[in-house]
Amino acid sequence: MATMSTNTECKSWSDLPVDILNMFTPRLDIISQIRFRAVCRRWQRAQIVRRGTNLPWLMGHCWGNEENNILSLCSVHIPFINETHTITNKIEGEACGYLHGSFISASKYGWLLLQKSTRPFFYNPLTMEIIQLPEMEMISFNRASFSAAPTSPDCVCFAIQSSKDSDLVFISTCSPGDKEWRTIVLYGFNKSIEDVVYSNGNFFCVFNGGLLGALCIEDHNWVLLTDMEPITEKILPRSRTHLVESNGDLLLVCPCETFEVFVFGWEEMTWKKLQRLQKIAIFLGCTSFSVSAEEEEEASDTTVAGRIYYHRNEHTISHLLATGEEYRCPIYHWRTEQWLERIWIQPLPY
Repeated sequence: MATMSTNTECKSWSDLPVDILNMFTPRLDIISQIRFRAVCRRWQRAQIVRRGTNLPWLMGHCWGNEENNILSLCSVHIPFINETHTITNKIEGEACGYLHGSFISASKYGWLLLQKSTRPFFYNPLTMEIIQLPEMEMISFNRASFSAAPTSPDCVCFAIQSSKDSDLVFISTCSPGDKEWRTIVLYGFNKSIEDVVYSNGNFFCVFNGGLLGALCIEDHNWVLLTDMEPITEKILPRSRTHLVESNGDLLLVCPCETFEVFVFGWEEMTWKKLQRLQKIAIFLGCTSFSVSAEEEEEASDTTVAGRIYYHRNEHTISHLLATGEEYRCPIYHWRTEQWLERIWIQPLPY
């Protein structure tokens, strides 16, 4: 009696052709699409189905405990589809020790740069990815930023420690995978750092009074771009000032009784006051940024351009620079608990 034999070949799910992967993604919501692509390297080639505009998302994040487990809790508000997604991640293993109790120093493209004591690291609450960085010699840093997503070979992390009570400024840089931080020490400041922003190969730092300096990534050279008191107007900020990159320009946003905004003039090498914002909107947070507002207005009934968006108590406030008018923002109308750390998520670069 003849017997039949069959050869069954077992393949991994990671071997699925991209054409088949692209059949799945349109059926998923945007958060599930991001997690779908994070399964493995091959699945990262699956297409993200874009829906809506380039307005940033609003994330509220905190750490929690449940039956001796550490939880990452976040809510993500997506304005162009008017949806809120709640994401709960259980943190296991050695990550529990350094994740719980950490706080957000900077954010970009959904990645959070977290710090706990002398140990900074990256965490993505959407995909649960963690990328560790070397421990730092200094106890803490005042401000931090990074040049690109930590999965990019172009990512450089920047941290600075400065105080008006000390004439020493410590600046440290490293990239994911480095064994240690590279640190330089500057003398003679006695100014506290207000904010840091990355633009075109440089990390720009603004200190109180508007003093502006820059560190070039390529040669690690530091240069002061202004004199020690570049803003002569009497400005008493009610909170920290924000440095924002906007289409190659540097904007300084000062929250006073109302908002004061300055643009850096490269010819005069000083700050010039703006009366209005042209075709952009500014979003203030631990990492502030601007977006072009023209296409956003075409996609909605709400005027976005010329406005500054910031958090007050549990609400998002929209401030029109030209008139000083402000009100609760209709685009970001969700109520976010004050105990959550709130982060703007820039449009994801897929």
